[in-house]
Amino acid sequence: AARARRARAARARRARAARARRARAIRARGASFRRRRAALLRSYKAARRAYNAARRRAAHYNRLRTNALRRRRPRHARIYAARQRAAVNQARRYRNRYVALLRALRALHARHARRGRRGRRVRGSALARLTRSYHALRRAFVAAQRRTAHYNRLRIAALRRRNRRHARIYLARQRAAIAQARRLRARMVRAHRAIRALRARKGRKGYHAHRAALKRAYHAARRAYVIARRRAALNNRRR
Repeated sequence: AARARRARAARARRARAARARRARAIRARGASFRRRRAALLRSYKAARRAYNAARRRAAHYNRLRTNALRRRRPRHARIYAARQRAAVNQARRYRNRYVALLRALRALHARHARRGRRGRRVRGSALARLTRSYHALRRAFVAAQRRTAHYNRLRIAALRRRNRRHARIYLARQRAAIAQARRLRARMVRAHRAIRALRARKGRKGYHAHRAALKRAYHAARRAYVIARRRAALNNRRR
């Protein structure tokens, strides 16, 4: 009996140690995810700031070049055109960098989200994956709609100030946001159709499915009853 008790206590100790090891690993993974995410975010924000600065510089040299051409200073115009080209190229490089970093951030988030609370991979069924992608599309679509409204407000304000250049810029951005919203809506509709088809193929379970089946049966019976009543009335009139 004493030997059995000692064996049980040893097994319990080993199980506790294994649980503690797993918990430590999960915590460490969470900490490493936060560290990596913070580093990626820092790099992304720095690249984004550099890109914005390069864009501003390009616009600044463009203005200087236009002024030099107006003042008939071709030498100055050439210098400013070269600087503008350099700023545009730099902006392109920074844009590629921040887009790559953003992709890396999204991939990191996706990898982390695929892990459950116990540290196991959680992929979910095809329906769960489709539902997740549909909700992500829906969020992006709502954001595009908000952006459209925002640029519309800015465009109207620019027209009130009689600043046609800004109004044209905001109109272009508004149109881009509308086009993006249209594309996202089409993808969302496709995802929703796929979800509906998958649900119909699987057959729903539980209370809601039972209720839906009962409602379908009730309406089918009611339609049959109404048709029978109409036929009976028609036959009576004929007699």
